[in-house]
Amino acid sequence: MPIHDWTKVDAGWFHDFHQTWSIEIKRVLNCGILPEGVFAFIEQKTEYGRKRIPRRKPDEPRRFEPDVLALQISEVDFSQHHGGTMVVDRPQTRLVQHVETDQEHYARRANRISIHKGKDRVVAVVEIVSPGHKHSKRAFEKFLGKTTKFLDQGIHVLLLDLFPPTPRDPQGVHHADWDRYSDEIAAFSREKPLTLVGYSAGEELQAFIEPVAMGDALPLMPLFITPEKHVKVPLEESYMAAWDNTSLPVKQKFEA
Repeated sequence: MPIHDWTKVDAGWFHDFHQTWSIEIKRVLNCGILPEGVFAFIEQKTEYGRKRIPRRKPDEPRRFEPDVLALQISEVDFSQHHGGTMVVDRPQTRLVQHVETDQEHYARRANRISIHKGKDRVVAVVEIVSPGHKHSKRAFEKFLGKTTKFLDQGIHVLLLDLFPPTPRDPQGVHHADWDRYSDEIAAFSREKPLTLVGYSAGEELQAFIEPVAMGDALPLMPLFITPEKHVKVPLEESYMAAWDNTSLPVKQKFEA
């Protein structure tokens, strides 16, 4: 199924799809993709807490706190086989970038490496970009800051952005993220301006980028569980399932 042009609909309509897609990604991950001892759930709020959102102005687009698909893990020795489909081979995305973590980021990781909830700890998140993330400079900086915090803590990130660049991210979300870590020019394709990127937050930060465009099918993307091992997330399968369960008024917006 081709990627829809989500700029055609109000942010609230995309939010409806966003919620359904998150649930479908969680479902497929928990149905045999993740190794034993690892599970996915829909995070209702991050470590930063849910803040009261100020009342918006009549002409201001609606803003939503994003759902974060988080992975938690009990103590598991990943040198042993624990089921699922976790692999060690290098992800086959079109573009790859990497940078050695500098001393400043080592210090940040040392302070934040253990994020626990009970006996479990978050090892990775899937973040689906919403229109509200790019609505203003303040919202975009907050979004980038959250991604940076995850990576600095050693938490791997799979970032899915189905919206074209804006004045906040003229070369895409990955470029804005990568600029915080490296002077190397971040990969960006004007022909395929939508961004899918899997970050491995090891001692060497790696980014596996798959540029896509509206109308493209979604590829398999890597979600890292350790800096060396990842699972392949079937984005197309989950996107199609989410679309099948999307409200009829949303679908009709694309038929008009």
